[in-house]
Amino acid sequence: MSSTTSAKQVAVRSLEILPTGNRAHFDAVIHPVAHREGTLEAPAARLPGPHGFYSAALFLRAAVSGLRHEILHVVADGDIVCLETMMTGRRVGTLTLHTPAGEVDRTIPADGTRFRVAQTHWMRIDNGMIVRHWGFHGCLAGIGHSGLLSTAAAAIQ
Repeated sequence: MSSTTSAKQVAVRSLEILPTGNRAHFDAVIHPVAHREGTLEAPAARLPGPHGFYSAALFLRAAVSGLRHEILHVVADGDIVCLETMMTGRRVGTLTLHTPAGEVDRTIPADGTRFRVAQTHWMRIDNGMIVRHWGFHGCLAGIGHSGLLSTAAAAIQ
C-alpha cells in the first residue's frame, strides 16, 4: 500500500468514526497535538489532539441524529488529503453555540429538520495520523438554511 493510499484511508476513517466512534477510535487516527479549526463549538472541542476532535464529534452527536458523511471524492497530494462529502442528518437536540472566547453565545432548539449539505475536509497526515484539519463545513451554512444558524454565524465558521 502506498503512503498516499494510507493517508486517504486515515482521512476517510476520521469521518467514519465521527457518528459513533469512541475515544479509542479517535486516538488511533488523530495525532496528540493535532489542530482543527472550529470556533462555534464548546472550548473542549477546540483543544488539540484526539480529545478536541472527539469533543467536536460529541458536539455534533448531541444535536444531530443519523449523522452521516457520504464520501464523494478523495484526493491526495503528498501528505495533504481532501475529502468532498455530503453530510446528512436530522436536528434532534439543542445546539449550543459559543463565541470565539468560549462563552455561550446562544442555544438553538431542535425542530426535527432533515438536512443534506456539501462539505470539504482538508487534512494533513503524518505517519498515519491527522495532524491538522480545516475545511469548508457547509453543514453550518446548510443547517442555517433550515433555521438553525444565521447566515452570518455560518459564514464565520
